[in-house]
Amino acid sequence: MYDAEDTVFLLPGPVKMHPRVLRAMSAPALNHRGPEFKEILTELRELVQYLFGTRGDVAILSGSGTAGLESAVSGLLRRQDKVLNLVNGKFSERFNEFCGVFATPTVLTFEWGRPVDPQRVAAALEEDPAIQAVTVCWNETSTGLTNPIAEVAKVVKEHDKLLLVDGITAVGGLEDHFDEWGIDALVVGSQKCIAAPAGLAAVALSKRAVESLHSETSFYTNLKSHVEGLAKQDTLPDLAAGFTGIEGALAAMGHEFERGAGVAEIARRA
Repeated sequence: MYDAEDTVFLLPGPVKMHPRVLRAMSAPALNHRGPEFKEILTELRELVQYLFGTRGDVAILSGSGTAGLESAVSGLLRRQDKVLNLVNGKFSERFNEFCGVFATPTVLTFEWGRPVDPQRVAAALEEDPAIQAVTVCWNETSTGLTNPIAEVAKVVKEHDKLLLVDGITAVGGLEDHFDEWGIDALVVGSQKCIAAPAGLAAVALSKRAVESLHSETSFYTNLKSHVEGLAKQDTLPDLAAGFTGIEGALAAMGHEFERGAGVAEIARRA
């Protein structure tokens, strides 16, 4: 018989949540405009910055990682903007589909199961100087592949383009130097490496990206609005319990990252 409390999930997410996260979520409802919840948002903003490895602006949205990706694409790009999509798996393919709705995409395809080649990225950017942004899926779980994000970021930065990264299954599990690498937008989902409840997405933005944000997008996933709201301890109330849950999960991320890295190394050697 299925036992939810004794089940091991062998997938990128959702994953089992620590009892401290479940306890945080079961606390009585909070006034989302009250001082107690504002304190949670203040701490949560700092924890999310630590998670991303940035001192810059971040946002938290009520929605899946897909909502985070859509907010980044729609908030930073416009329909006429050319974007180079690096595709080598199912989820980078979906990233390209987002761009087809909000921008003008060009696909640079790599063999599934093989990493993105930064030299080919550089060649594509030199061939078409009108390209304004590049997208990449950092951890492509459809093939079990991690793309060389630091090397890709270096190439994109050298060509002065925006870099939008799907880090939904990477952030919190892989070493992350957002500011140092020069990433412009990085998205994570709460139910993956963070081991928090599903239904929240977080986005980190570079200073350049924040200055490029526009509001010619949807009302609910307006990234500019979410960045400004979190900075003022003011956000949407619909998943308040999720915010307390992710706060509990992030508070222990240092220990969990070290444990996860050790387990990953053991698996590679096996």
